[in-house]
Amino acid sequence: MAILFTFDFASKQKYIFATNALREIIGASEILDKLNSQFKNEFGNDVKYSGGGNGLAVFQTQEKVDQAISFLQKNCSSYGLTFSYATLEAEKLTHESHEKLKSMLINSKKSGILPYFEPLLPHGAICQSCGRRNSTKNPHNTEERLCNICRQKQENAKNAHADIIEAMQKLNPEIHGGPEKWFLMNTDEIKEYNSENKLYGIFAVVKMDGNSLGKKIRTFLEADPKNIEKFSDISNGINEASKQAIANACCHHFKEYIMKNKKMPFRPIIIGGDDIAFLIDPSIAFEFTKTVSDEFTKNTKKLDTSSITISAGIAFTHSSFPLSKSIELAEELLSNSKKYGVMVNKENPPAMIDYQVLYGSLNDNITEIRDREYTIYDGNNKITRLWQKPYLLSDDSNSNKIENITNLASASQKIGKILKRSKIKRLKDVFNHEQSSLQELLMQLRTNVPANESKTYSSREQFDILIHWAECNFKFYNEQSKNEEKHEGILDLVEVYDILGGKE
Repeated sequence: MAILFTFDFASKQKYIFATNALREIIGASEILDKLNSQFKNEFGNDVKYSGGGNGLAVFQTQEKVDQAISFLQKNCSSYGLTFSYATLEAEKLTHESHEKLKSMLINSKKSGILPYFEPLLPHGAICQSCGRRNSTKNPHNTEERLCNICRQKQENAKNAHADIIEAMQKLNPEIHGGPEKWFLMNTDEIKEYNSENKLYGIFAVVKMDGNSLGKKIRTFLEADPKNIEKFSDISNGINEASKQAIANACCHHFKEYIMKNKKMPFRPIIIGGDDIAFLIDPSIAFEFTKTVSDEFTKNTKKLDTSSITISAGIAFTHSSFPLSKSIELAEELLSNSKKYGVMVNKENPPAMIDYQVLYGSLNDNITEIRDREYTIYDGNNKITRLWQKPYLLSDDSNSNKIENITNLASASQKIGKILKRSKIKRLKDVFNHEQSSLQELLMQLRTNVPANESKTYSSREQFDILIHWAECNFKFYNEQSKNEEKHEGILDLVEVYDILGGKE
């Protein structure tokens, strides 16, 4: 009789984003990856999966189970982590026994394992980073006082995502050195980079996740009892697909930086399974994210499950904006893009992307922001939404239903060729007028467009096309949700005009 064993680190997101310091966020993510890797190395072939802060193993004796629990307790406590676990006696690992084990783990979590607690001494100085635990002085920096856990996060950040660099080195032998040489390591470096490249302190936070991955794996496991034996291969394959997709995108989009032996305007935060998060130069955020999505799907085609698409949410914020909040907003946008992907194709959702440019510091969620700043109510309480998001992230058979992000980027540049920047910025104010005034103001803008003729469209005809940008999105989404809202897509173009390099 075998003993199935599964575990899950508690409050992973809270642990990673316990502070707003980029280095410590990266280090926390690295600690989780390290613990997963150590568990796999310690228990070898008994481990079916270990990644993303959880794991699954099949042991033959209770002694091995006790060793696994002891191993996790010892290693987790040193980093300020706790974990939940469940065990189940079974003849072997099957889809049914695996589902039962997962249900037991959920119940174990509900039983309320206490979070890690480091007692606060009466007169200890508070950690400058997390503000919750007693701190000690840094021997190399007398002004810095960090608690033991935050200090360990900082130390682990030094080599975080070294596997991405290794994957890049296989693609480009000119790459030498580790993560600290090639990746941005803290927000000061981001601000310095932004200053050099005139990005006005803006960076993009990207969150990505696979579409219907759990459903696809469940369908695969249910198709044949023997498929459970391939569970480990599939999990490892998805991990490898994410890592390789990031490495390929870096080598493709940052050739110039690599040639100059210069840091890339990029920082991986979380790369585990189909869960991806990173910071990047906003001017290439759409292109880079599309490449990652395309590469991930291509890399998963060799798995026994059907190929997996991956969607994204991007929050464009000031570098002074709390990073944990930026990640939270990107997560909301990702959730929205995945929801709309199911509208497009319920069985095989395409890769989708939603984004938002946030220059303010308001602590609102995406729905509140859009309801307040991008929604118009006329006298009859009819609603006009000033966006056509989300968009397709990758070209596929659904492109005839809704627009893709590549076309949006192209259209945003076209608007800069036919309108002056001051007029472009005025468009948002124009759409806040009631309908009769709106049409009059649009006509005034149109008359300011030079009547240049081209082989395809005159500039004024191009203006008319852009004003009704992505109308297909609004028609399709409204048909699916059966509402009668009106959507104006032109402001999507205005929103990304500056961040994509449309500066005078």
